[in-house]
Amino acid sequence: MNQSVSTPTPDQIAGQIIAADPTQSVWVGANAGTGKTRVLITRILRLLLEGVPATRILCLTFTKAAAAEMANRLSHQLGAWAFIPNDELISELTQMIGRKPELSVVRTARQLFAQTLDTPGGLKIRTIHSFCESLLGCFPIEANVAPHFSVVDERTANELRLEARDHLMRRAGSGENEIQKAFSFIAGLVDEGGFESLMEDIDGNRHHLKELLHRHGGAEGLVHAVRVRLGVAGDANEPSMMAEKIGRNDAALLRGADVLDQGSATDVKKAGAIRAFIKADTYSEILSAYGAYKFLFVTQKGTPTARLATKAVEKIEPAIVDILMTEQNRILEVEERLKGLRIAEATEALVLVGETLIQVYGDLKTYRALLDYDDLI
Repeated sequence: MNQSVSTPTPDQIAGQIIAADPTQSVWVGANAGTGKTRVLITRILRLLLEGVPATRILCLTFTKAAAAEMANRLSHQLGAWAFIPNDELISELTQMIGRKPELSVVRTARQLFAQTLDTPGGLKIRTIHSFCESLLGCFPIEANVAPHFSVVDERTANELRLEARDHLMRRAGSGENEIQKAFSFIAGLVDEGGFESLMEDIDGNRHHLKELLHRHGGAEGLVHAVRVRLGVAGDANEPSMMAEKIGRNDAALLRGADVLDQGSATDVKKAGAIRAFIKADTYSEILSAYGAYKFLFVTQKGTPTARLATKAVEKIEPAIVDILMTEQNRILEVEERLKGLRIAEATEALVLVGETLIQVYGDLKTYRALLDYDDLI
């Protein structure tokens, strides 16, 4: 099936003429294939037509392919202007600038191809990374980089990241307490493949992480800010949240358990779970009892359990519904806070590992006078 490119409407053409006007500061946003590159090329051509020396024009793109495409299209356009018939050239220039060009503009258009060929280095159409590299090369001391720095490609950067990761894992294996704890925590959340992907994500966002660490005065300040945002106290832990007495009436719950004992086997099982949790005291006891206890009130998906007791038990003691619903609401709040705690703990481990990984990776590059593409920007 053939696909045809739609002809621009008069409004679109007018908009492109305005966007290509070099006297205007313009931000262009459009879908692929709608003429963004053509607008940028037209903007450069209009600068050249107005007498701006080619040496004073700098055009930055993100990829080498885009830079090459722009250079080829500009060269082709300027070469065509040097040879096409006069009436055709005037027509093109009229369409470009929105009015009939003066004779001097037509003469300039004829000469631009030869002028750009004579320009040392040609038109400056470069990638952002290439521009940054040349700028840093001119001012290495001011930029706090080694004067003889080299830029590593993505493959070498990946090898350095793996080396930094291995160094970090050796530190964890040597018994360095904080790093070891952080690694152990993360290992309980992801498998080997997930860990590799996690390290890549940390590295890919290292500049953002460095900014956050700087803003909050280091890992400790950042973790504190996360806990505050999640509403989790700095000394909070799972057992303390599970055993929290606030909002819980143990006497009423024990009375409810006595009533449940008079019901079905399911009711009796619930009564046992209630008593086990209320009697739990040590960390391991609370942790063990809570697993069965919470599922009296919430489902596996974390939603409230629809029926807390059988109808037979409700007939024996109608108040049991209110007792169990009060505890259900408390458990739902505890579960929400536990989610926040787990997020905070995972974030703390990631921040510690991420901070150390960034430091080791940066030290490796500094020692070898290397910069990667992100460093350049």
